[in-house]
Amino acid sequence: MIDDYEGIAGHERYRSDLGIMYFPTLEPTTGRLAGLAMVPMQMRRFRLCHADAEGVHWLRDTLSRISRGFGCSIEIRQPSVLSLRW
Repeated sequence: MIDDYEGIAGHERYRSDLGIMYFPTLEPTTGRLAGLAMVPMQMRRFRLCHADAEGVHWLRDTLSRISRGFGCSIEIRQPSVLSLRW
């Protein structure tokens, strides 16, 4: 997601500068989700870059809190890749 909210004060806690690229892996015979890798991105000066470590951890913590109710968790698989576990 790219938006034009960069630099608008008062909403920093929502981290509108962060976004995620999703890379699902599907089971070929059923089409069911077999895995989900997520690459955190950050907009800086209207350009997308890989999120810094603080942004990666913020997204992991936020998504883990939300997904806990569904029996899922989010893990950092590589320095800048998140993975859904269920």
